Amino acid sequence: MKFRTPPVLLCGWALLTAAPLQASEESTDATPHLVPMPPFVEEYDRVVFDLLIGARESEFWMLVKPSFSPEYSLVISKKKSGGAGQVREYEVRWSQPVKSIWQLGRFSSPGSVRATPRISVKIDQRKVSIPADLVDDYFAPLWRFNLNAVRTPESGYSLGLDGTTYGFFARPNQYGEIWQPRRGAPRKLAELGECLIVFVRATEAERGGRLANCTELASEFKVPQEKRN
Repeated sequence: MKFRTPPVLLCGWALLTAAPLQASEESTDATPHLVPMPPFVEEYDRVVFDLLIGARESEFWMLVKPSFSPEYSLVISKKKSGGAGQVREYEVRWSQPVKSIWQLGRFSSPGSVRATPRISVKIDQRKVSIPADLVDDYFAPLWRFNLNAVRTPESGYSLGLDGTTYGFFARPNQYGEIWQPRRGAPRKLAELGECLIVFVRATEAERGGRLANCTELASEFKVPQEKRN
């Protein structure tokens, strides 16, 4: 059966291939970068996190919040360990509600301190195991490079209203986000996350080729080596 990009991911792929917009915060700096991600204190953010990321310890994740389609996430976590704590495999998990969480909930205004509302919605989810060396050698460097470069632009920034916001995490405690990633390392990281989702959602027969695509994509970005004294 011929593989087709899942319709729910077309929003993400579309924004990554569209022409640059002037409203993005990355347009204020010469080098694109992630900006600080605020704590999950607002009701909507807490609900999205609880439903799509969860309490299980993870190594890396990507959380995507489009304006007009359901939110979705990609979570990479350790699965098996060998001797001396060596990780042999990682689990890659994709999650997405069948309906937009934002549209399902009546969330209070920013600054509210009421309890997080309970949202009942079916969550589509798939999990796939991959060798640890692929994550450690290809995917992790791109995640960490972007999160090590998180900063607030001197001119300030604001996330856009209509569009898609990408949030990223890396252990132990690195967070960053960007609205409409158009170029540079943030775009490449968003593309990698989307590629891994396509891999997870593919049939078993197709996954080998899809994973190879993700590895090739990650290898195209050369993470700069730290300068030595």
